[in-house]
Amino acid sequence: MFTTFMAVPQLLILIVLIPLFLFSTGAIYEVFGIHWSTTLSSQHPGYNSGYVHDQEIAAAQWLEEYRGTNVQIYAAEPNGNRKLISQGKINPYLINDSAFFARQEIDGYIYLDYYNVVEGKMLIGKMEQIFDLDEYNEMLNKKSKLYTNGGSEIWR
Repeated sequence: MFTTFMAVPQLLILIVLIPLFLFSTGAIYEVFGIHWSTTLSSQHPGYNSGYVHDQEIAAAQWLEEYRGTNVQIYAAEPNGNRKLISQGKINPYLINDSAFFARQEIDGYIYLDYYNVVEGKMLIGKMEQIFDLDEYNEMLNKKSKLYTNGGSEIWR
């Protein structure tokens, strides 16, 4: 009888702690299709800012090798900026991550990352606003595609 009495508080603790753990980690949200956590879901909008795909690495390295001296590079979004710096070892002063979004005249390379190419979206700002890349087709229609690998593109 004493062992049964001790099992009840332990069972109550488990009944409380397991759902608490599942909710605090975001696992319950994922079960119901709500992409709450970037660590659990590649469909979370913020996933693109932290994960670097192999195609993005290859494109950034290609751009560093073939871009020429002091040519400006325009990333479609700030995440592309970070990937060019970290993976392509490109000088941050040569990268502009606001002109494309602002629809300014672009005289240089345009770098599109995995999220831009595969999902057709752009993630802008601290509030992670999502925009369709199709809205910016006029920026690309004036350019030529120089490099593509199915997950990243470079235009000029």
